[in-house]
Amino acid sequence: MTRHTIHPSQRSPGRHPHKKDAFIRRPSRLSRLWESQSTRHLQAALFSLSQLVKKPLTSSMICIVIAIALALPMGLYVLLENTKALSRHWDTNSPIMLYLKKHEIEQTARALSDEIAKRPEVQSVSYVSPEQGLSEFKKQSGLGELITTLPENPLPALLVVTPAPHWRTPESMMILLESLKILPQVEMAQLDVDWVKRLDAYLNLGQRVVYALSLLLGLGVIFIIGSIIHLVTQSHKEEIFIFQLVGANNAFIRRPFLYTGMWYGLLGSLLACILLSAFFYWLSEPSKLLGELYGDTLIIEGLGTGNVLSLLGIGMSLGILGSWVVLHKYLSSGPDS
Repeated sequence: MTRHTIHPSQRSPGRHPHKKDAFIRRPSRLSRLWESQSTRHLQAALFSLSQLVKKPLTSSMICIVIAIALALPMGLYVLLENTKALSRHWDTNSPIMLYLKKHEIEQTARALSDEIAKRPEVQSVSYVSPEQGLSEFKKQSGLGELITTLPENPLPALLVVTPAPHWRTPESMMILLESLKILPQVEMAQLDVDWVKRLDAYLNLGQRVVYALSLLLGLGVIFIIGSIIHLVTQSHKEEIFIFQLVGANNAFIRRPFLYTGMWYGLLGSLLACILLSAFFYWLSEPSKLLGELYGDTLIIEGLGTGNVLSLLGIGMSLGILGSWVVLHKYLSSGPDS
């Protein structure tokens, strides 16, 4: 009798499953742990949110207080940034005035103007003759009849030097001023940047005030959320004690309370973003009218995406931090303390 042998590859896969395929289909320990932790965190987050929804009036009042505490420093910070941008724009409108010596003729003055205009740190140079200067002075001063009695024109020729865009900082403009002041044809050079320096000093002072106020109000948010979490833990003291008796660890007990603090911080920061957006929208029209009165465009920038994300992150972080501090002290000292 002839015996037929069957090759292993021809055997039924249902009767003899491949070991490698069985290993691939089996979920790994890391993936099971990730799914388990994700489910627990989602359950804790939804449970803590449902507890806030059950008390809408209390939760709304707490979120409003947090929103005001977060909106004040962020609003001042955005206003300071707008003021800095406006001051940088004003810097560009501060040209250098070069008053030439009286005996310099127009041809020499125009040659000097062309020479200065060739410098890389200079954008343009305008020549104002003594006659043009006297005419402008008559229009602006209202002393036309008195000026006509003068025996000669007392005004010198003037060169108005506009620095290049990359030379429009106060420090760079001062360097350019010193280099133009030493020219032999120049009697006097003038640049009005003192008010810009004073404005920068005020802005630096305001920035430090904003940082200090942010720190104080941030601590206030931590204390507010910490106090709320302390009251919540006291109302759930028996449940926490039972969880500890059955062997629940501190991480399991702490998780829903941390999410409660996170929700308070997130909702408070969202409300702060809404308040600040409404505030800057309210300021947009008056600022536009003010810019038109000065012959300029004055646009106040709002929060922006970066500031919104920062505010949301700060609110959530402060909420979690305030909850964690209270829970750490509570769980370390025991429920009866």
